[in-house]
Amino acid sequence: MTEQDWRDSAACRGHDPELWFPDIKERLAQAQAKAICAACPVRAACGEWADESRQRFGIWAGVDYSNPRTRPARARRTQTSEYRESVTSLSRVGLTARQISNQLGISERQVTRLRASA
Repeated sequence: MTEQDWRDSAACRGHDPELWFPDIKERLAQAQAKAICAACPVRAACGEWADESRQRFGIWAGVDYSNPRTRPARARRTQTSEYRESVTSLSRVGLTARQISNQLGISERQVTRLRASA
């Protein structure tokens, strides 16, 4: 199924997109979006797409990706693996931890941890 195919079949199609990107305090909007997702026939494809495209905001497949604690572990592992590869590559060309952190948008502490785990 292509990216467009699953989106054409999504239960959220035709609803206000703002439902899936509510302010953190808008619990009612979050609940409405999650309820629509619960009955969606392409929920798995949506979740896979959200993981692969490293979504960090919004509700995807009924999961709040704005909160790292509720984001699926596979998405966190994929993101960490990609950061580790980037940190390793950038270190090889001689960039400092500060330069790497600025380029990737992560903390210097995280750069140091990723270097150590490589």
